[in-house]
Amino acid sequence: MRRAAIVAPVRTPNGVEGGALSGMPLEWLASTVLSAVIERSGIDPSRMRTISYGKERPVAVCNDISCWSQNRRAVTVLNASS
Repeated sequence: MRRAAIVAPVRTPNGVEGGALSGMPLEWLASTVLSAVIERSGIDPSRMRTISYGKERPVAVCNDISCWSQNRRAVTVLNASS
């Protein structure tokens, strides 16, 4: 499988303690940035899919919470254009 990276400078919103964005969920802040990167790349979002991995394909092998959290991850795959 070939791997590619989308590289696009996007200013990230960060929640300074007590600032206007401090109460926003991290997931919302991250998704805002990722949406902007995808839009700027010109890639059709319907070509993208996300695969969630866990214990089926571990990157860390141990019986500890630190390993479990590393193994809970998602990978975004870009399907070939049709």
